[in-house]
Amino acid sequence: MEKILVGILIVYSGFNLLSLQMKNLHNISLYVTLSAFLLSFFYGIFELFIKRNLLTIDNENEYEMQKTQVLSLEEDLANMKEQIEQLARLSSLGEVAGNMGHEINNQLAVIEGWADQLARAESNPKRATPEFVAKAGGKILAHIQRLHHLTSAIRNFVRKNNEAEYGYHDIRDIVKDAVDIARPKAKKNNVAVKSFFEGKEFSVRCMGVEISQVILNLLSNAVDAVCEQEKPWIQVRVIEKKSEFEISVTDSGDGIDPAIVQKMMSPYFTTKAPGKGTGIGLSISKNIIKSHSGRLEYDSQFKYTRFIITLPKDLPKKNKEENSVSG
Repeated sequence: MEKILVGILIVYSGFNLLSLQMKNLHNISLYVTLSAFLLSFFYGIFELFIKRNLLTIDNENEYEMQKTQVLSLEEDLANMKEQIEQLARLSSLGEVAGNMGHEINNQLAVIEGWADQLARAESNPKRATPEFVAKAGGKILAHIQRLHHLTSAIRNFVRKNNEAEYGYHDIRDIVKDAVDIARPKAKKNNVAVKSFFEGKEFSVRCMGVEISQVILNLLSNAVDAVCEQEKPWIQVRVIEKKSEFEISVTDSGDGIDPAIVQKMMSPYFTTKAPGKGTGIGLSISKNIIKSHSGRLEYDSQFKYTRFIITLPKDLPKKNKEENSVSG
């Protein structure tokens, strides 16, 4: 029987290299976390030094003489704070990359499996029916599209803050990107994640990368909190209201200790084990939402553990003027 070549599929199998690279990410995350704590320590030292200088100034002339030095130290403080926040972002990125690498390997394994079946079918004409080829091709295409979606979501997340701009975004896309990035970690810990959207118009003026970062941080914390439950779950719900959006992240936990609630939004406070968190994720998230004239709150009255983001659909006039250059 004459064989007809109907196509060639080439699959690159780089699992070993990718796995090797992923092994180093845990060490990178630990290094970044340690660096953040060290920077926070020096930040505190600088702050105390400035306060001490100001307290020892007893007349206007002396104040003027030291004004330049104090302003310089304040600038150093601001720069150091920015570095701490960037390190926290890199730390979460290291964790994201590790989980993303695991998910990418899974997708590649499925693609390789179907490609292998196609290759074997080439030597067995009875098996290489149009239906089988169409099915295998469809499976491969679906997983390739999944890989494309994953890489697109992570590409949006890793943009530098100074490259992000205020603009009109679809809040559904922002949430979906954050969920897609968090899903590999959730899947690895057997945590079911679902999203719900209620409304008609979902356009919001914001810095999309930053809002995605906030939602991702809440999702990551939720996975850590419920991963040891028998049937853990997380729900992200977006509700359109008259002039704002309510974005809630709810997990199957039974709430947070009131003593912890009072401290959890404070910088450098964490209940996680060393190397598992910097303790500034919620603090940064709160500041990001505040800069958008919104609110990030913990709902202590709800049956489960729930955080609520209230985000205006449009920036107030003052915020528009401040961000007119980047908008």
